[in-house]
Amino acid sequence: IMGFEDYVISFIERHPQDYFFLVVDENLDVLDDSSNHETVSGSIIVQNIRKRLPPDAEKRMVAIIRSANDSSSDIAIYISRAHGFIAKGPIKRDKVNETIAPIWLNRFPSTETITETGSEAGTERGSNLSNYDVSLPYDVSREMTTINNAIESNLHVTNLERFQGQMNNLKSNLLAIKSDASIIPIIGMINLILQNPASDVTERWYNIRNRVDGVLSCA
Repeated sequence: IMGFEDYVISFIERHPQDYFFLVVDENLDVLDDSSNHETVSGSIIVQNIRKRLPPDAEKRMVAIIRSANDSSSDIAIYISRAHGFIAKGPIKRDKVNETIAPIWLNRFPSTETITETGSEAGTERGSNLSNYDVSLPYDVSREMTTINNAIESNLHVTNLERFQGQMNNLKSNLLAIKSDASIIPIIGMINLILQNPASDVTERWYNIRNRVDGVLSCA
């Protein structure tokens, strides 16, 4: 881990025609020279790599921070240092492309990194990424309808675990659509409901819903 920055920079510079995808944990445990444990910030490492790379090389890299700490302030830090954020935890196989593709497409909008060879396989893969990008707003809209019905039926009171799962799904899908500063206030409001679902849920949900509608209109 201590030599990771130098390794990545050297590797990228040795492959000037390639593109690179990094997923880095935020909290990296290492042993120092005295065999003492210390924790290194993965997002700071990514930030250092980006600063040290020449601009043309940095443009060929997309780096995502993976962390269990997903408060609005934490996410704001991650996306200021890297290109995106995903929650730490298992991702279902059928959700991998849905989670990663929007971040990749946001970094490389033309998908030229995939299709520029003109090969039939490359074109097909680029098309698939675009389809995943389109499907996520639909997933968010569907999740919002589910949560709206849940609140109206008091699911947050009768089945808190299920309700929290629905809110976490919404949060994950929102971050996949647009992992930048505009999403931070919404994530913060969702976290507040998750922390205290019994207090003014309806009013706070309507505020979230209105903000999410604004994000979807720009997606």
